[in-house]
Amino acid sequence: MQRINTPDGNFSAGDPSAGVKGTVLTRDWAQSMQEEVAHAVERSGQKLDSDDNEQLYKAIIALARGVVPTRVGEIVLEMRREARAGWLLLDGSELKRADYPQLWAYAQASGVLLSESKWQQARGHFSEGDGSRTFRIPDLRGEFLRCWADGSATDAGRSLGSWQDSSNRQHAHRASTGGAGAHVHKAWSAPSGKHAHQGKTAPVADHQHVSPWGENPGQYNPPWGTWGQSDQLGAHGNDRDNVWGLTSPSGKHDHPLSTDEAPDHLHSVGMNSAADHEHPVTIEPTGELEARPRNIAIAAFICARTA
Repeated sequence: MQRINTPDGNFSAGDPSAGVKGTVLTRDWAQSMQEEVAHAVERSGQKLDSDDNEQLYKAIIALARGVVPTRVGEIVLEMRREARAGWLLLDGSELKRADYPQLWAYAQASGVLLSESKWQQARGHFSEGDGSRTFRIPDLRGEFLRCWADGSATDAGRSLGSWQDSSNRQHAHRASTGGAGAHVHKAWSAPSGKHAHQGKTAPVADHQHVSPWGENPGQYNPPWGTWGQSDQLGAHGNDRDNVWGLTSPSGKHDHPLSTDEAPDHLHSVGMNSAADHEHPVTIEPTGELEARPRNIAIAAFICARTA
C-alpha cells in the first residue's frame, strides 16, 4: 500500500480562486488501493461482487472474529464445542438448500453426493436430502480419518468418502481345549521283527517233593522223611498201610522259560471305545468393541458460507 504522492502525503482540495489545484489521483495509486481492498475481500473467502457494497465490511468482521474462511467446503479440526460463524459441525445435519446455497453448490460439485437412502450406509458423503429442498452434510463424529488411496496399493479399492469398519491385523492366539470326558484313542505298536521271548520262574526256597512210592513204616525209613499216615498204596499191592518217601530238602532254584520264535509281527494295543465327541477350544476374549490407537477427541467443522 502507498500514500498519495504529495509533498505531505495528504490530499488537498486546492483553491480554484487562488489558482491552486487539488490533489491529482495517479493511476498507480488508484490501482494500489483497488488491489488492497480486493485482496482483503478475496482472502476472507468472498468473490468480488459489483452489486455488494459491504464486502470490505464483511472481510473486516471476519478478521475481527479471528477466522478467515478461505473456501466454502473446507474442513478444519478444532478443539472447540461450538462452530464459528459461517461454519458447521460435521454431524450429518440435514440443511435447507436455500439457507446454504454456497455449500449446496459445493456438494453438487464434490463428486461425493449420494441419495438419502445410500447416505445412511455411507455417511462420509453429502446427501441429496429430500431431493428438492434439503441436503445433508457428512457425519464425521467418532470416526478416524484416512487419506483417500486414489489408486495406491495401500487401502486399494476404496472410494472417496467411503466408510470402513474396524479390523485387526492378522495374528494368532494361544488356545487350550476343554475337558472331553473319559475316552480312549486307537493305538498300534511298531513292527518289532522276528524274535522270541525268554524268561524264568520266580526262585523258590529249599523244599521237598513227595515220591508216590513207599512201604509199611516198619520196613521203610527213607533218609529225608515220609509223607502220609500209613494209609498210602505200597509197592506190593493195594494195601493202604504204607507211607511215601520225601525227596532231599536241599536245592533252592528257579526254572528257565522260553517261547517259540515268532516271525515279524505287531503287538496290538487295545483301548475301550468312546462315543462321538468334540474337544472345545477356549480363547479368552480381550479388548473392547472396536480396534483403535491412542487418540484425543477433536471436532470437525466445514465452511458453510463466507461472511
